Amino acid sequence: MILLSLAMALAACNGAASSAADATSDQPPPPEQSARDALEALSTTPEQDDQLLALVGKFAIVLSKSGKARRAFTDELLKSLMRGRVEAAVVDPVRTNFEDAIRDATPEVLTLLNKLHEILTPEQRAKLVDSFAARAENAKAKRKAHNRQMIDALDIGLLQKISIAKAMRDKLGDLRPAFAKMKMDAQAAGKAFKEDTFDATELAIAKTDLGKLYLESIVILVGVLAPELEHEQRVKLAGIIKHRLTGGGRHH
Repeated sequence: MILLSLAMALAACNGAASSAADATSDQPPPPEQSARDALEALSTTPEQDDQLLALVGKFAIVLSKSGKARRAFTDELLKSLMRGRVEAAVVDPVRTNFEDAIRDATPEVLTLLNKLHEILTPEQRAKLVDSFAARAENAKAKRKAHNRQMIDALDIGLLQKISIAKAMRDKLGDLRPAFAKMKMDAQAAGKAFKEDTFDATELAIAKTDLGKLYLESIVILVGVLAPELEHEQRVKLAGIIKHRLTGGGRHH
C-alpha cells in the first residue's frame, strides 16, 4: 500500500521506524504475480505444471472475490486523503466490509496452500520458500528507494516529516507488538512449509486476523497523513496512488 510505504519512509527519515514499519516493509509483491514468478523458477514436471496452473487460477478467483470491497475501501481512503481528514462514520463501514471479505477468503486460501504443499516435492518446497524470502528482500530494497523518490516528488518539508513521524509513534505504538508477532509468524510459516507435516490451518499466522490489523494501520496512517499534507501534496499523492492502482507502474 502506497500510503503505508510513504508514512513508514517518513518515519525512517526521522529515526522513528517501528516494528510495524519493519514488518510491513517485508511484504511481498502482489500475491498472484509473486506466486506465478516463484513457481516458474521451480523444476517441475508436466503433470505438476498442469496442477500448479489450475491452482494459481483458483487462487486468482479467491482473491477476486474481495475485489469490490477492496475498491470501495481504496476509494474512500482517497476521498479521506483529499478532504484532509478521516471520518470514522464513513470509513469504518467499508473497512469492515473489506475485513469480512478477507476473513471469508482465508479458509479457501489455506486449503490452496495445503494443496500446493501436496503437489511439490520437499526440494521444491524449500526452493519456493527461499525464493519468496529473496524476493521479499529485493522488493524491500526497491521500495525504500521508491519511497525516497515519492517523498521528493511530494516536496515534504522537514517540519512536516517531524510532525508525521511523531504522530505515527503516538498512534501506531499499540500495534507494534502485533506487527512484530506477524513477522515472526510469517517466518515460522515458511519453515513449516518445508516440512512434510505442514498444515496451513494450524499455522499461528492463519489464526491471526491479519486483515483487521493491516487495514486498521492503513486507516490510522491516512488519518496522520491527510491533515499534515498541503492540498497540492494530497492531490499529487492521490494521483500517484491512482496511477499505481491502474497498473501504471511506479512513480518517477
